Amino acid sequence: MSMLKTKLKESFFAVFPLTAIVVVLGLFVIDLSNESLIGFVVASILLVIGMSLFTLGVDIAIMPIGELIGSRITRTKKIWFILSVTFITALIVTISEPGLTVLGAQLSEAINPWVLLIVVGIGVGIFLVISVIRTVLDIALSKILYISYGLLFLLVFLLVILNKQSFIGVAFDAGGAVTGAITVPFIMAFGIGIASIKGHDESSDSFGLICLGVVGSIILITLLGLFSKGNLSIDTDAIIQFEMNDFTDIIGQTMIDVLIPLSIILGLFTLLQIFLIKTPLRNYFKILIGSLYTYIGLVIFLIGANAGFTTIGSEIGYLLGQLNEWLLLPVGLLSGFFLVVSEPAVQVLGSRIEEISDGRIKKKSLKIFLMSGVGVAIGLSMIRIITGLSIWWVLIPGYIIAFALTLKVPKIYTAVAFDSGGIASGPMTASFLLPLALGACNAVGGNILFDAFGLIAFVSLSPLITIQFLGLISEIKAKNIPTTSNLIADDYEIIELEV
Repeated sequence: MSMLKTKLKESFFAVFPLTAIVVVLGLFVIDLSNESLIGFVVASILLVIGMSLFTLGVDIAIMPIGELIGSRITRTKKIWFILSVTFITALIVTISEPGLTVLGAQLSEAINPWVLLIVVGIGVGIFLVISVIRTVLDIALSKILYISYGLLFLLVFLLVILNKQSFIGVAFDAGGAVTGAITVPFIMAFGIGIASIKGHDESSDSFGLICLGVVGSIILITLLGLFSKGNLSIDTDAIIQFEMNDFTDIIGQTMIDVLIPLSIILGLFTLLQIFLIKTPLRNYFKILIGSLYTYIGLVIFLIGANAGFTTIGSEIGYLLGQLNEWLLLPVGLLSGFFLVVSEPAVQVLGSRIEEISDGRIKKKSLKIFLMSGVGVAIGLSMIRIITGLSIWWVLIPGYIIAFALTLKVPKIYTAVAFDSGGIASGPMTASFLLPLALGACNAVGGNILFDAFGLIAFVSLSPLITIQFLGLISEIKAKNIPTTSNLIADDYEIIELEV
């Protein structure tokens, strides 16, 4: 019970700031209906309850499942079995990701949601296999990242030549949305299992799976674009809806949407439990109970997000764009700053990274730098919508800076930063910030596919810079400590920032 109280407290303070921003906007700045505001407040309450139960379930079930599968399959020393289970598990977990499902629904006018899910799942599976091979062969993560992103930008260049730019924003957004509530804790734990059983340093080798999964999904979508017959097209009226959804209308579908993938994950775990893992029955039943918490929490969370946040996000964006388009900038900055901590995966991320890194990376510092980066990212997205600025004026300089920093910071920060890029963009980003951009783009008369989609790509990029910048500052501070002090740090020891 004390754990649940702690989770409720953390979730409340994560959701409250964004709720307060929306209520203030609705009461004093724009003409939001009472029905919309009441529905949003109810949705916020559901988010707090759902996130609390979900994160509790993650600690009890999802993380142990990932670690057990990762460690036990490696003990078999059968590379074909290890890689096969890795690919199948990644595909299943990816298809079950709520953030990707939300994005697929918003893109259903342009691309079949199941095509999106399967293509992205295959990309994550392939690159998770590559990540396991990297760990086994002790290949530096930075080398894999250079090659992967080099291939990605080559494919993007080909899309531009073929005049299929509509796939670019969608590809990067899909890569950001794929890592959220379910995939992040599972893949992170899977990486811990793989790294620990191989005798590697968990603080470096247990990271990197998430970021490679992200780039893999983006590459597969760009390949889909290259082999498609034409550009994507989308009906603006079909995705810009201002009528608040009835909570009861989506309960049944949400329960099914969450039940199917979680059942498949549990089924796979049970099969491996019988023939390979063989953890004590007490632990197995504890995992089942934790899975129930996960299921109930995720259902409640998604009902709140889909019923309350998606509609009001697009309505706020539209009304602000009509009132004064430059009001979108401060609202975007504040919304991005506070929303990132309400992502379920970010709640899991901070505690796990502090634990895995033996306190080298502090949860408080990590969150502050994540919040700052995402706030700036949403601000840039609003500027892009207002001015029609090309996505490349942000992505190309951003990635140049990110890769330049990899040469200067400790490798653990590079791994955490690139993993955080995917973690920062989950179901909350897809259900509130992207609709905010869609509504704003519609109000100012922009092109939805070219100007609004790409927001998640900006969110995914920002931690690559801010978290590595945190590492650079910490490295400088560590080097300035007198050599006679007991606080001398090794190459990866981090000094907590005063924030």
